[in-house]
Amino acid sequence: MSIHLAGLGTAFGFLFSAGLIKAAALPAVVVASRRNGGFGERLLRGTRIYLQTPRLRGLLALHLCAAAGGAMVFVNTIVIVRNFLDGSEQQVALALATFGGGSTLAALLLPNVLDRISDRCVMLSAATMMVLALLAITAAWIALPSWRDWALLLPAWGVLGVAYAGLVTPGGRLIRRSAHEEDLPAVFAAQFSFSHICWLLAYPLAGWVGLKFGLGVALAALSCLAVVGMLAAVRSWPRDDQSVLVHEHGDLPDDHAHLRSHGVAPHAHPFVIDTLHRRWPG
Repeated sequence: MSIHLAGLGTAFGFLFSAGLIKAAALPAVVVASRRNGGFGERLLRGTRIYLQTPRLRGLLALHLCAAAGGAMVFVNTIVIVRNFLDGSEQQVALALATFGGGSTLAALLLPNVLDRISDRCVMLSAATMMVLALLAITAAWIALPSWRDWALLLPAWGVLGVAYAGLVTPGGRLIRRSAHEEDLPAVFAAQFSFSHICWLLAYPLAGWVGLKFGLGVALAALSCLAVVGMLAAVRSWPRDDQSVLVHEHGDLPDDHAHLRSHGVAPHAHPFVIDTLHRRWPG
C-alpha cells in the first residue's frame, strides 16, 4: 500500500513539475554572430566559461557541500530508520518527506530573500548551516548513541533540507549573470556535469564507507567534504562580486568594433567570459 502511495505521490510530483515548466516563460536562445570558434572551442566553451568565472567556481564548490548532505539523506535514510530505529516503510517516507519539506519551504522563501540579500551571502549561509548540521549529527551519532532516535533524525533532516535548497536553488541565477544568452546552454551543460562529479564523490562516502566502516565514519567523511566545499567557495567567490569590471584589451587593434564601442583605454562594462574576454580581470 505504501509503495502504491509513494508511486502516486511521485507521479503527482512529476505532473506538477511539468505544469510549472509548461507555464514558465522561457527566453529564446539567440544564435550568436560572435561565436566564431571551431568545433573544439565550442565543445569546451561552457567548461571554460564556468572555470574562468569566480562566482561559478564558488558555485561548484557549494555543490560539493550540497552533495555531502544530500548523499547522507538519500543513501542512508533507509539504513538509519530500518536498522537503527526499527522503523517501517512509512517512517522512511516520513524522514524523506521531512527533508523534502525543509527544501520546499526554503525554495518558497528564497525569492523574497534574494531580493534583499546577495546570492553569495544566502548560499554561504546555507553552506554554513549544512556544515554545522552534519558536524552536529556526526558528534551526536558517535558520542551520544542514546540520541539515535526520532527526536534527532527529523529535525536534523529538516535542517539539511533547508540548507540543501539554499545551496542549489540560486544556482541558475548565477549562471545567467555569468554568460551571454547564446552561451547559456553550454554553461548549463557544464553545470550539470560538474554537479554530478560532486555526487560521484559524495555517494561512495555515504554508501561504501558507511557499509565498510560504519555510519559514524561516513558522517565524519561527509562533514569533511562539506567543510572543503564551503571553504573553497569562500576562497573562490570574491566578497565584492561586481558585474561591471574595468579591464583592457592589449591584443585588439585600436579600430576593433569592441574598442570603438567601449573605448581604447581600459574600459568597463558588464563582464562575462567570451571570445574577446578569455580571462577574468585580476
